[in-house]
Amino acid sequence: HLSLVAQEFFLKLDKGFLLSVYDVLEPLLPSLHSRSIHTELKKLKTPITFSAMKNLHTTDEGPHVERVCVAGLQVRFSFSPRGTVLGNHGVQNDVLEWFLTSLGATLTEMKNVSIRIGHYERQSIPWDKLVVDFVDHAKYQLVQQVYVLVLGLDILGNPYQRLRDLSQGVKDLIYQPALGIIDGPDEFAEGIARGAQSLMGHVVGGTADSLNRISSALGNTIALLSFDQDYRKKREYRLEMQSSFPLTIVRAGQTFVMGVVLGVSGVIVKPIAGAQQDGVEGFFKGLGRGIMGLITKPTLGVIDSVAMACDGIRRAVDLGYDVILRSRVPRHVSPFIAMRPYDSHEAAGMTLLASLSHGHYMQTDWYIAHATLSESNRPDIILISDKHIFKLERCSLWGGWDISWKVAVRNLLHQPTLKDNSILLVLRQDESHSQLSGSEHEIKSNDVDVLLYLVRWIEVLTTLQMVDQPCPTTR
Repeated sequence: HLSLVAQEFFLKLDKGFLLSVYDVLEPLLPSLHSRSIHTELKKLKTPITFSAMKNLHTTDEGPHVERVCVAGLQVRFSFSPRGTVLGNHGVQNDVLEWFLTSLGATLTEMKNVSIRIGHYERQSIPWDKLVVDFVDHAKYQLVQQVYVLVLGLDILGNPYQRLRDLSQGVKDLIYQPALGIIDGPDEFAEGIARGAQSLMGHVVGGTADSLNRISSALGNTIALLSFDQDYRKKREYRLEMQSSFPLTIVRAGQTFVMGVVLGVSGVIVKPIAGAQQDGVEGFFKGLGRGIMGLITKPTLGVIDSVAMACDGIRRAVDLGYDVILRSRVPRHVSPFIAMRPYDSHEAAGMTLLASLSHGHYMQTDWYIAHATLSESNRPDIILISDKHIFKLERCSLWGGWDISWKVAVRNLLHQPTLKDNSILLVLRQDESHSQLSGSEHEIKSNDVDVLLYLVRWIEVLTTLQMVDQPCPTTR
């Protein structure tokens, strides 16, 4: 018995890789020499009866496989006619080679085309015929899916995948409410909402993905016309960068502006750089590249802006896939003590410190402790790091946290004083401390345990600060 199950996988090939593999396997491939032709002619002259008896004799020999079962296979296929070609496979005509790697590559490049090979099962088959029969089965399946390869071209926007996305969205719109109505009216309403969300996600996200593919394919062709290798590398790096949707839109606008600036400046910079390297010949080469850049780079700026914006929309819509969310905030790991079990209070305090001033204090401070001063809906919070003491209050407009005041631990004159449900922090007056901010700060709370908790940590920090400072000298 033989049973094989293969998981869905990605197969990405380019022209350079295929030709390199061919160079390695060429000695092992059968070649059509004159003696091979004579051998085939000799087989044609062999009587049919003798050939049939020989084939019948060979089929009775060798092992048999009682049952073969190969599960259905799905491959995500990508192919690019570009790639570094080693050896003597290049086209002799430079113009033809450039045409094939520019326009030809644009017309034949494809990404993530889904190819399926159906279930294969045989019983009592000779081992020597098993491989041949499976290859014929795979060929038959692939021939039936030629339209998938044609409709999966990037220059066409991969319409085959768009039809699949649309069918999946319509399916969700029908089945989600049908499944929800079994449980009740509330689940039916949720099913309608989920189905509509899936349909809109597949339609909007699929359209954005098609526009992104078409724009990228056209952009790759126009980039070759700029004759600027350094510009093409920087362009590919910009397109590969991924960020949030607002930042993607901002980068799309910057790409358009940079395309115009580089195109105009190249008319002046390229001839000068060419003249410095190759003299008069380099000057005219640089002038030609500058003129081509003046035409292509602003055009590329527009096309790449559209491609980046559509890619941002596609990733924002997410095409109906499940979005992975955090089940808890990241763990707080203190550099002063050994790692302990996860503490949600410490993790929330570290996240709170990271939210202040766009994460500025995460670069300079380490979280120590924090506590709420009351049990109201919008309580103030005291946050203590190894360098600062913050009093935070909830922002009424955005809902975040604003710093009401902050005190550097090194500016505390002495240990905090606890009196009448408040902590008094007395500050040292020196050149780095402003007179306008006051010489002391007060922390008030009706919960004595909270005040004792804060006092204990502030005392620890002030003690550590005193250890690092030199002792005062007397005269």
